[in-house]
Amino acid sequence: MLHKYSEYRGTSRNELVMGLIHVPRVAAAIARGYARRSAPVDKMISIARPHVAQRRAGLFDLDLYGHMNNAAFLTHFELARWELAAQNAALDWSVRERAAFILGGVALRYRKEIKPFQRFEVHTQFVAFDERWIYVSQSMQPHGGGEVMAQSFCRAVVKKGRKTLVPQEVLESQGVDAATLSRMADPITFKLQREAFSALDGALKTLE
Repeated sequence: MLHKYSEYRGTSRNELVMGLIHVPRVAAAIARGYARRSAPVDKMISIARPHVAQRRAGLFDLDLYGHMNNAAFLTHFELARWELAAQNAALDWSVRERAAFILGGVALRYRKEIKPFQRFEVHTQFVAFDERWIYVSQSMQPHGGGEVMAQSFCRAVVKKGRKTLVPQEVLESQGVDAATLSRMADPITFKLQREAFSALDGALKTLE
């Protein structure tokens, strides 16, 4: 009984943290995206060129060693994606179609520490897709340029209820041109990364 009560308390604590800290940060990222939106909407941002989000390491991101903790890297990558979705109208499309972009896996490499209150940029670009997944490359760099501090390679599936939407059709509905779709569907540049991601995914499944 004590074990179950502890689990319940832990769950409530996590929900409280989400409600008080994470949800407002997501809302702020979305607001920034809408504020940066151009007229007409630039739907090719993050596809033809990287989307750049300005971020800063806050108090809730720090660990006992005085730098941004590992989990916070994932948080800032996520917040940058929320800002992007608001800026390029993908969020509007998602609400209108009652569809959701679901993250299916992340490969992350930490390269340099991020110090308290340090400003940095998150660069996000959709680089490839196949019959099921959309692949997204992200990196963190010092504000104004410099050596990459972290890199992320993730994949997302688009769901509408129980149905998995075809990535190419989703991108077409967002206004991505045929030439860009052709390049993304056969991404030689990112072939090794995709293969490495698939190998990692397969290795993790053997541990289940």
